[in-house]
Amino acid sequence: MSTIVPFGKYKGQPVESLMSDAAYVDWIRQQDWLATKFPQINTLIINNFAEATETPEHNAMQALFFDDAFLRNYVKFSAGFMNFDFDETNYETEKIRIQAEHHGFDIYLQCGCMDDCIELKPCLGDDYPAVIRQIHNAGHKTGERVLIIKEYSGVGCDYDTLVKIFKSSKIRLIKLSDIK
Repeated sequence: MSTIVPFGKYKGQPVESLMSDAAYVDWIRQQDWLATKFPQINTLIINNFAEATETPEHNAMQALFFDDAFLRNYVKFSAGFMNFDFDETNYETEKIRIQAEHHGFDIYLQCGCMDDCIELKPCLGDDYPAVIRQIHNAGHKTGERVLIIKEYSGVGCDYDTLVKIFKSSKIRLIKLSDIK
């Protein structure tokens, strides 16, 4: 059975009726109350009205951030993009704040001057424009936006071009294998 929209101009209609009104969806997605009052509808919008894409492989990627060795490698790797030197001794004293499922992102990470909103995808294909929209529609408005993928299977462009496309959208694209 379809979820019924309990608010706004689509009140009383199936949530699928929102799909044809991109401007309205963009507007409600920016409202602070959507995620807190209507988390189920928020999740449907984030997933482009499809079933949630969390899989055991996705969950394993998310769990990596709670492994100290991987977290240390990520901070060190990410430091290179931010033009600051990673000091192994400072890592021990830095206060690291990590949170799963924060404002529409899989991982939120703060460490020193690092403020990363991270989305995780086991596989990225030619649907990457939808992923760019998903990341831009996520609720957290500050911080570096990062997409970490395990593999790229698209045929519309090569991986180097894909990195440039994401960079033009102010999203850093990283392969998981580059962090490990």
